[in-house]
Amino acid sequence: MEKAELAKENFKDGCNCAQAVLCAYADDFFLDRKHAMAVATGFGGGLGNHQGICGALSGAVMILGLRYGSREAVDREAVSATYRLTQRLQEEFRGRFDTMICREILTKTSLPEAEKAQFFREYRHHEPCYRAVQAACEILDGILRPTP
Repeated sequence: MEKAELAKENFKDGCNCAQAVLCAYADDFFLDRKHAMAVATGFGGGLGNHQGICGALSGAVMILGLRYGSREAVDREAVSATYRLTQRLQEEFRGRFDTMICREILTKTSLPEAEKAQFFREYRHHEPCYRAVQAACEILDGILRPTP
């Protein structure tokens, strides 16, 4: 299963957006699911459900850190490389949603106007978050596995 699909299934099964993304990649980095769930807990809902920076984006940044991040405080090369890739991730994510902010993403649904009120009453976060989780993984995959 592709990472985006796995992340969407994780979200559907009750993970928050950050957990959904981090857990989709956890095995690739020898990170067990329990620890991935714990680490990403506070990042869901735009950092503690404050609806700031999208949790799916935060989960993707955690993966960049696992792959490229510094292993020592003095590893400036790794820090610089990780920052560059994080900026790329943010730019591409913003290109898809015109924002990186959770509360703004939540208002962007593809449902017809007549159905939006009921959608937001009953399932406010599902559709936009599925799309954010999917987008974060697709962009992350492009960064992790660049084409030759």
